[in-house]
Amino acid sequence: MIDATVSPVLGTLVRLELVRSLPVVGRSLVMGALVTGILLAGGSFTFPRAAFILGVVSGVAMAGPVMNALRDKVDGGLDFLKFLPVTPDTLVAARLLALAAMVVPGAALGTAASALSLMDRIPWVLHVRPLLGIFLALASLLMAGGALLLGLVLRFELSRMAQAPLLLLAGVLLLDRYENRLVLDGSDTLGTLLTQPWFPPLLCLAAAALAAAAVGWAFTLGRAGIAAHSPGRDRMTW
Repeated sequence: MIDATVSPVLGTLVRLELVRSLPVVGRSLVMGALVTGILLAGGSFTFPRAAFILGVVSGVAMAGPVMNALRDKVDGGLDFLKFLPVTPDTLVAARLLALAAMVVPGAALGTAASALSLMDRIPWVLHVRPLLGIFLALASLLMAGGALLLGLVLRFELSRMAQAPLLLLAGVLLLDRYENRLVLDGSDTLGTLLTQPWFPPLLCLAAAALAAAAVGWAFTLGRAGIAAHSPGRDRMTW
């Protein structure tokens, strides 16, 4: 549990994480706006392309605290944090709370992307209730994904994760090659399900349960990783 004597420091640590994450989000928004402007100027702007751009930017928002954790292991920031009069629980909680805050703008952009991609087939998706359901589900899913990444980064040494980007790239290339066989167009099915009164609440509950499990797992991993971290030993050397 978080020590009550140091809990006032939690707010300061959360604000620090948010301030460090804002430049990442700002750069992604600028690049998204720049690409959109190029598409508009070239006459090749379409709603699906706009939805793709918004989808990419929405994922960057939750990546801010994860990138901060990576940076701390590279430049020694975690070495400094371990000297503060706070427990590993407090340090992990601050990162998870900052992640939760960053998920909000990401989910909003993801909701806009979903609306743009679905509006041609199901125009009513722009109504308040479907958008709220999509927002809550995306916020939970982004929180789950960000928490899992954060827990892995905090727990394991970077030198043991060097192959992760290569595996991700291989997965993306494989999916791109067999997209038509493996990924079905579910727009119509999703539109039909969203019309059912039971589906949006069920989707949100399932996503929230996944996020809660991911946060709990990330908290356990992060706490163990910070407690076991030794200055200099876990520093990336290449």
